[in-house]
Parts: sequence; structure tokens; C-alpha cells
Amino acid sequence: MTLHHYAALKTATWIFGLGAALLYVMDPTEKVALIAMIPGAITGIGLIFFRISDKKESRRERALDREEAIRQFNVLHTIGTDTAAKVDGILSGKDEKLVTRTTELSESRQRTARLEGAKEGSDSERNKDNT
Repeated sequence: MTLHHYAALKTATWIFGLGAALLYVMDPTEKVALIAMIPGAITGIGLIFFRISDKKESRRERALDREEAIRQFNVLHTIGTDTAAKVDGILSGKDEKLVTRTTELSESRQRTARLEGAKEGSDSERNKDNT
């Protein structure tokens, strides 16, 4: 029930109530009072019925909203977990490449150092022969 319906029923209840009071003042018999009260009573009962159904509907909507929020959270959590796993896989692959590259560089430095040492040794032997 929208706010317009609620306001219309509330206004009708007040109008019928005032009309019933006015009729009772004009003719204070019980029959007139009961007849004048019927439209207001029906409107009031309708107002109560619509208010109760509105509360039930809003509870149902809140439950659906809560379920939708939980579903969206689970989807986002799954996406985040998958992305983290992919990033970890990419980084661990790069880490392995970096370790192999470092090992290769270390081995090439050692070879270069051995070759330089061998070259210096041969140069010093030539210098001894020339003197």
C-alpha cells in the first residue's frame, strides 16, 4: 500500500467520523448513530487490514533484499578469491623465473671470474718470460 492510499483511508476515516458525530448531534438516537458509524467503521477496518498487509509485504521485501545482498556478497567474494588465486599464481611464476635468472647470473659471474683469473695468470706468466 502506498502512502497515497494510506493518507486517503486516514482522511476518509476522519471525515466519516466527523460526519457521524454531526449526525448524532442532530438526532441523538441510537439507530442514527449506528447508521452514521458504519462507513467510518468500514474505512477503519480497511485501514487496519491494509496496514497489516503492508507490514507483511515490507518484511517480505526486506527478506528478499537481505537474500540479494548475501548473494551479491558471495559473488563478489568468489570473484575476489579467484582473482587473488590468479595473482598468486602469476606472482609465484614470476618468482620462479626470477630465482632461475638469479642463479644463471650467479653462474655466469663465477665463470667470468674464473676466466679473468685464468687470463691474469697467463698474463703474469708472459710477463715473467719477457723479463
